[in-house]
Amino acid sequence: TWKDTSATFSETVWLPNLQLTYRPYDFMNVRLAAYKALARPDFNYRIEKYIARISGTGVPGVTNNVTLYVGNPNLKAATAWNYEANTSFYTNQIGLITISAFYKEIDNMYHMVNGIPTSGDKLLDSLGIKWRSPFAAGVRYALLYPYNSKKPTKVWGFEFEHQANMTFLPGYLQYLVLSYNFSIVRSETYVINSTIVKEPLPYPPFEKTVVLLNENKQKLEGQPEFYGNAAIGYDIAGFSARLSVFYQGA
Repeated sequence: TWKDTSATFSETVWLPNLQLTYRPYDFMNVRLAAYKALARPDFNYRIEKYIARISGTGVPGVTNNVTLYVGNPNLKAATAWNYEANTSFYTNQIGLITISAFYKEIDNMYHMVNGIPTSGDKLLDSLGIKWRSPFAAGVRYALLYPYNSKKPTKVWGFEFEHQANMTFLPGYLQYLVLSYNFSIVRSETYVINSTIVKEPLPYPPFEKTVVLLNENKQKLEGQPEFYGNAAIGYDIAGFSARLSVFYQGA
């Protein structure tokens, strides 16, 4: 079963921006910034689609891999206040060193109810979904549905970067170029998931399966906690070459 309708969405988001740069010495500057930014969800999440299928979930506790995917035409863009502090040092010997710290608090972060097993319309109603389940009574299906979190998401960390030309080295070594940077990031967000429990009944089969929704705190989906890259190069006359490596955590 597949149903799709046209959908429109409109919202106004103001994005103020304040930046301040201070240079206490010729070789050093300090920058402070506070600004608001937004992130729009995947356009497909906002299409008011309704897809029921009987394959491809692999979610335990559902009937024959039955799934129901419902779009959310009211899905809002995530908005974040960002705060940054940055300082840079530069000399001919050490090159350019930049150290930054940042913090952001995100409202309306969008997540996906991803494969929660349920039956009937109770879970749909609790999430404000107007569509009805197309499946027969007692058929357990896995629900997929994008939504905005009501709790703030937080991301913070710091970055380090160093760029240098090795002009102080002797001979042909002076044409070496070095650059590297790394970021350490921490985050927390709240995601709806489920717990399956057994409740006793006074009659056969003497127990029933109940799905309890809960909102757990975890790190932001897809957010590595460490990443960085390094490159060494050689520039002479019209010749330029770079060898680089990039690393990203889980």
